[in-house]
Amino acid sequence: MYNSVIVRLGEYMVRRTHARKFMVSKLIESISRFLRKRGYREYRIGYVEERIIIDTDKAEAVARDLSLVPGISSVAPSLSIELDMKLLIDNLIKLLEETIQPNQSFSIRIHRGIQPIDSKGLEEYLGSIIHEYFGNPVNLVNPDLEIIIEFRGDRIYLSNKVFKGIGGLPYGSEGCLVTLVSGGIDSAVASWYAMKRGAEIIPVYINLYPYWPQKAVKRAYESIELIWKHVPWDYMKAYIVHGVGNIVAKARVPDRLRCLFCKANMYRIASIISMENNCQGIVTGEAVGQVASQTLKNMYVTTTTCIQPIYRPLAFMDKIEINRLAHTLGFSKLDTSIGKCMLKPPYPQTKASQRDLEILLKALDETTSDIIELLEKAEIREYSV
Repeated sequence: MYNSVIVRLGEYMVRRTHARKFMVSKLIESISRFLRKRGYREYRIGYVEERIIIDTDKAEAVARDLSLVPGISSVAPSLSIELDMKLLIDNLIKLLEETIQPNQSFSIRIHRGIQPIDSKGLEEYLGSIIHEYFGNPVNLVNPDLEIIIEFRGDRIYLSNKVFKGIGGLPYGSEGCLVTLVSGGIDSAVASWYAMKRGAEIIPVYINLYPYWPQKAVKRAYESIELIWKHVPWDYMKAYIVHGVGNIVAKARVPDRLRCLFCKANMYRIASIISMENNCQGIVTGEAVGQVASQTLKNMYVTTTTCIQPIYRPLAFMDKIEINRLAHTLGFSKLDTSIGKCMLKPPYPQTKASQRDLEILLKALDETTSDIIELLEKAEIREYSV
């Protein structure tokens, strides 16, 4: 019976009017591009009294898919009818005849826009009609079935199924970030967090082959494909930068600093790509203390070498928490061994000093022209539908 989808917006609905209008416009853009990406063609989108309404004959499938789009609090397949009380009662009964189970408790919740109605009184009135017609008990605290009726504009929307959204901000509303992807679950989850908070992302993979096995390169491509599935737009660009391992291997730095020099190079490359694409910084999947290069002292030093802001969504999460979220998001296949990096020294530095920072900065300066040359040859992959 559903013929529409009602989208409830996220936290930005409490913001001032101008910011809210901008966020709503970005969310409508995301929804349109996401539906095209998923192959939907026949639909109509509108904004009515703090709700985005989508008219479609595939309402339940659309609602379920839209629950994955950042900026949405919840989404419900709904029955849209004219603003008429008799139609409301008749269609409410028809809807419940197909869905309510014997002895299933229920409640009715009224949400209204500018309609001058007594919500509580109407809830009690409709509840009594349903109870009398079906015999099911009313439960206002913990019902088995919640019926939501929304008065928006000149229409009424009836819902008895709600899909919880991921919240956050509309994709692209906060600008652009470059995400450093390694092929593992950490960087994939960090990329998802950036998208959730409104950042358009540009994944960047630094290919260290032959110092990393070819298997690692293959998995990095797979990770970018998995990240692409979560992008709510119908286009994404990614960079693959080859040959960086040779620069790291030949750089004039002590062996103990090789991992930190490698990380500093990744930051430098991502920063240059960020600036070229008018982005606002870079995102990594680093978590404090997870590996030698991610101790607080080491992260302080490598961050100091970077010319762009670095955002670390997972900085204070445990690996167990990250794994759990990765499983939920469909990134679990990335959690497999791919071998070891042959550039890693036997005893990597864990407590970098000011003197170490000076060594890294000098080495970065000496290899600038080599990095620029690699960036000019970088592989750019475009994902679209």
